[in-house]
Amino acid sequence: MRFNNLSRLVLISSMLIGSVNGGELEDYFDDEETLGLVKEVWGDKSVEYVLDDKSYCPDKSRILIDDEVGGFFDYYQTIEETIERGKGDCEDLVNLDVEEMKKRGLDAKFRVGIMEYRNEEGNWSGIREWHCWVELESDKGRIVFDRTVGKKGKFGDYRGMIEGGERYVPFRKEDVGKVEGLKELLIDVKRVGYSFDLD
Repeated sequence: MRFNNLSRLVLISSMLIGSVNGGELEDYFDDEETLGLVKEVWGDKSVEYVLDDKSYCPDKSRILIDDEVGGFFDYYQTIEETIERGKGDCEDLVNLDVEEMKKRGLDAKFRVGIMEYRNEEGNWSGIREWHCWVELESDKGRIVFDRTVGKKGKFGDYRGMIEGGERYVPFRKEDVGKVEGLKELLIDVKRVGYSFDLD
């Protein structure tokens, strides 16, 4: 989910900077059963993160962005497509993870918002992109799960993610109408069967 011309640079910089997980899952969940359920989903590495491109587009009605000038293309896969292909971009992977967590009785949230990275000097880059991630309430607060960061993905509480170099700011209901394009996006994602959680 990329809506500005600098987002490919953001993606590249995140791969160069790299990141590590925010501790162990055991640090966030005291209940063994809940911990086991979270590990079942997060430990499944059968899908990988890739940018969308026009080489895969079996259903043109699921294209949400096709910007010839900026070169951005965003195709919202079904869960079945993501499993079958074994890959997807941020919203595809989040859609799958949220579904799998909810099947296990976990109250996972499909968050959409702004993400910003630290640059190589350790300063905030100023490049802010629209992004999706999973949010789950833990015994230690809300946890971010993001499969797009680094090779293994990353999880941690919001503060820990900031310390690790990524700042996540979820959109809220009051942002609809204030953030350009958000209202239209919510209509489009509903049309293709996606549902973002806005508090």
